[in-house]
Amino acid sequence: MARPHETKTTYGSADIYWAHQDHPHANDWPYWLQKYGIGAGSFEKNEFGKPHLVTRELHFNRSHSGNYIAYAVSKTHEVGIDIEYLERQRNAEGILQKFFHPEQLNIFRRLDPKSAHIYFLQLWTFHEALIKLRGISAYSPSEVRELSTQIDQRLELSDAGVLLIEAPDNYIAALAIATTARTPIRSINNRRD
Repeated sequence: MARPHETKTTYGSADIYWAHQDHPHANDWPYWLQKYGIGAGSFEKNEFGKPHLVTRELHFNRSHSGNYIAYAVSKTHEVGIDIEYLERQRNAEGILQKFFHPEQLNIFRRLDPKSAHIYFLQLWTFHEALIKLRGISAYSPSEVRELSTQIDQRLELSDAGVLLIEAPDNYIAALAIATTARTPIRSINNRRD
């Protein structure tokens, strides 16, 4: 994806808006929600800080990293989104040891450094998108270890799905969507407006 000032892509019931930090409304929730007829309105936050409309008529989430901000908005399903700048360095091995399944750490250790970094960021964005979807502060290490040992492009859980989504150059992103038997994550594909 090129460097957009503002773009929109739809995945199932979720619209994803990308804004460069220079966008005049990059950090302005009401600007993005007015596209759905929602004004500044009444917002609340849960005990972990996840914002939501008092009426719950629209579900939304936001993530930022480097020069980009991503907004996920859905009229029908709770959503969570996470983006990471590929150049951001973290103590990946330490995080994997503490929070992820031992098999994921083994896979990480077998990869060349560049592939290992991308693999880690993919795991991390899946994890963060799911945390944001559920509106919690963090999973316990045992819960994270149970998420999956074989994350590829999509992850299906009993109540949610997480998928890698198209992101600007040098970024990786994941979208989590609350799912039901009628809307499994495997049925969600993207569409650009």
